[in-house]
Amino acid sequence: MKRVGVTLLLAVSVLADPLTASVRDELNAIQPFQFKDTDGAFVNSCTAWKTTVSEGPLWVTALHCLTDDAGAIILDRPWFVNGKSVSVDHANSRTDLATLRGAVKGHSLRVAYGPPEVLAPLWTAGYPRGSKARYVIAGVFSQPRSDSGKAVFNLPTTYGMSGAPVLDKDGFVVGLMLQSECHPVAGWCAVARGASVADLRELLFGEA
Repeated sequence: MKRVGVTLLLAVSVLADPLTASVRDELNAIQPFQFKDTDGAFVNSCTAWKTTVSEGPLWVTALHCLTDDAGAIILDRPWFVNGKSVSVDHANSRTDLATLRGAVKGHSLRVAYGPPEVLAPLWTAGYPRGSKARYVIAGVFSQPRSDSGKAVFNLPTTYGMSGAPVLDKDGFVVGLMLQSECHPVAGWCAVARGASVADLRELLFGEA
């Protein structure tokens, strides 16, 4: 699949630092998570990113991107990352995270060891559902764990941003976008809930 060279930038906080070259390079590694429509065309449905563990490279996304309304993984649907086939490696329903395997080239992102400070600048990038453009978004860190058990990021989100990694100023992954704090029909929402660093390290490295 030919990649569309379009990037849109959304900034939501004057507290966010300027986008550095190192963070920009990490954001460029983020890819669309896709399925094929009835005509065989790729549809961007969520976002995925690559990291490397002891067993080799993995792609990470949100589990709900793979499931039906009952929460079961859709086994008869082929899945793709940037047009390349991937298969489900592991799923964690408690944290709403999934890992994928496939021969997809890409730069591996590094996962941080702990959360950033409150109001620390953050960036993410993703592919809103149905869009061929990658959206790059700036914001700040709100809290490591809310009453719902999710981390909270002051970053705009909408359908299709699920799975997008949240990066700190050094380009380390400090979370993953999962849900908005708005009503489902509200379109873009300014605040997102997501997986914490602890959730990601449990999934990828088996850390309790």
